Amino acid sequence: MPDFFTHMLTGIIVSSIMGKVEPIDLLLAIILSTLPDIDAFIPPHRALLHSLVVVAPLSYISFALLKDIYGGYSIVVSLLPLIHILLDSLTGGIPVRLLYPLSKRGYQLNNTIDRFIVKLLKISPYSYYIEVIRVNMILTLLAVILLTYRCLTAT
Repeated sequence: MPDFFTHMLTGIIVSSIMGKVEPIDLLLAIILSTLPDIDAFIPPHRALLHSLVVVAPLSYISFALLKDIYGGYSIVVSLLPLIHILLDSLTGGIPVRLLYPLSKRGYQLNNTIDRFIVKLLKISPYSYYIEVIRVNMILTLLAVILLTYRCLTAT
């Protein structure tokens, strides 16, 4: 399960890959990448601000507010709260209530990833904590996707 620092690092990685390394850019990325965890202080955790019903419109609003300032980067930075939810739903821990308040059902998809990780661990000479591998794998995939996006949109 990703902690607060992993979500901060996600924002920093995204901002850096996109070439936005000014302090204000990094701060914006950190705020948006950690925003869903505010609901840790408003029980139940991983509900209201981990819900697509709430966060998808917030992401769209942040895009609308930032597009004139950041152009194409605004798309990526506005997706950070959704990336946070994806990380939480793929890496274990408390189930994420993706449709809260419409549904109280929680989702945790780490078993899907674990099938692949277990196969990797069988051929690896190293032993790792499966939780660490989940997070590292998702962050690596995110970095590859962003680098590909950046290369494809470069002028």
